[in-house]
Amino acid sequence: MTDSANTVLILGASGAVGSRFAQRFLAAGTNVIGTASNQSALTKIPGGVVEQYVLDLTDFGQIVSVCGDIKQKHEAISGVVIASGVVGFSNVENTNLDLAATMMTINHLGPAQVVSELFSVLATNQVPNSFVLGMTGVVVEQNFPGMSSYTASKVAHSAFLSSIGKEWRRYKVTAIDVRLGHTETGLADHPLFGQAPKMPTGFDPDHAVDVIMAGIANRVSVINSTDF
Repeated sequence: MTDSANTVLILGASGAVGSRFAQRFLAAGTNVIGTASNQSALTKIPGGVVEQYVLDLTDFGQIVSVCGDIKQKHEAISGVVIASGVVGFSNVENTNLDLAATMMTINHLGPAQVVSELFSVLATNQVPNSFVLGMTGVVVEQNFPGMSSYTASKVAHSAFLSSIGKEWRRYKVTAIDVRLGHTETGLADHPLFGQAPKMPTGFDPDHAVDVIMAGIANRVSVINSTDF
């Protein structure tokens, strides 16, 4: 078993935002564990991330297995960054409920299980102040038409993070809710269902990640959309 309190797990380390997080943490000398949703996506994780896992967030058995392996290798980790997720666009009456359920699982239930499984290595006195960071988005602050299922999944995850912030405060675990607005990651071009409406130019991903990294360093509980 490795004592690696300076270790961060990044869910979705192969994505536009997750890979940038990985690069920032690696540059700061932090060990990074990265996940991707399938084998081909592993190639998009930055090369400095040696410990990599395929992790399908809809497969609860795989979540238990991967988290178990992480706990065997690490007595402590300093943080979890949830940079995974999907988006979908549809009016309520036209929404496919099976796809909506998949979205809820990927955006909330799966990551929530990961965080819960890793409680023992986050809430340890080997780490003076660990963190859990979730990318909930501006939809937590305001509703947009055609995004009810997406909004529901993100609001659910925001409430989960708020609960962690209260329940795990005694263990010095900070929960960080990032309410980032539309960002040029390409996610909206590949929705789980529907088609994205015309959107204004979004935030630059590098700028967004820099703002979030500062929030992590300061252990803030919420990074609002206006902070970007």
